[in-house]
Amino acid sequence: MKLSTKSKFLLYVAGIAPLGAANIINIDATGLTAQTGIASINNTGTAGGTFGTVTGSVDVAPAGGINGLVFDGGSKMNSSFLTNSLATPMTGNQAHSAQAWVFNPGFGAEEAIVAWGRRGGPDGSNVGFHQGNHGSFGAVGHWGGGGGDGDTTYNNPDDTLINATTNRWAHLAYTYDGNESRVFIDGLLVNTNDHNDLVTHEFLSDGTTPLTFGLGAENDGGNLTSTPVAFSGTIGRVRVDDTALSDSDILNQFNSEKAFFSGVPEPSSAVLSGFAAFLLMTRRRRS
Repeated sequence: MKLSTKSKFLLYVAGIAPLGAANIINIDATGLTAQTGIASINNTGTAGGTFGTVTGSVDVAPAGGINGLVFDGGSKMNSSFLTNSLATPMTGNQAHSAQAWVFNPGFGAEEAIVAWGRRGGPDGSNVGFHQGNHGSFGAVGHWGGGGGDGDTTYNNPDDTLINATTNRWAHLAYTYDGNESRVFIDGLLVNTNDHNDLVTHEFLSDGTTPLTFGLGAENDGGNLTSTPVAFSGTIGRVRVDDTALSDSDILNQFNSEKAFFSGVPEPSSAVLSGFAAFLLMTRRRRS
């Protein structure tokens, strides 16, 4: 049974956490020693386990003075735990949230930070959380055509907001409550998308090999070492929750960590003006 947002809220008020509500992935590379070719990194989220390098080489090196995992646009790390296990119920239309601190000197249309499910269809069967400026799926890719199929951009049709995160530490976030996707830059909501239910894959195309989570790339249907829409920068921290966090949760997380990531500015005038335009547009639609 899928709980509505209202039902989840009432359970929290009553002091009863909804079944499965947990921070399942918590990766922090900022305290690692600089090194070439890291083999694995521990996950301190409730799923436990590790993320291990399966393709290419992932280094630990500083960006903007802070260490992180450096992906070269063709490397990938996979989780030692599965997306369809009881500890990580992230298939089907499961509500979820993803957050990351990233430093990317120059990203393309879509570059996957963390992903699960897989590409290849049908619509809504993939989950890829991106840094990218594509006008339909720069923020989130669900294998669809955008809009009602779930793919979401940071700011459509203008890419000013996400491009302002180039070559600096930026906090990107995405939530999905079972009906609506919401995406954030540096704690501020920049876009929303009501869309069809997700049908996130549990297995590769063979129907028997369970899927894992990936850092630095999405999954194709053929194998777990594929690197579609690979990331080409530094990932400092990643969090994935199996519930939809609130807007204030996202903002609070950003505010609690921004001082650590030196050089992160207050929300830029471009972000603030874009946010104001988004609110005005939303208000007009509802009037």
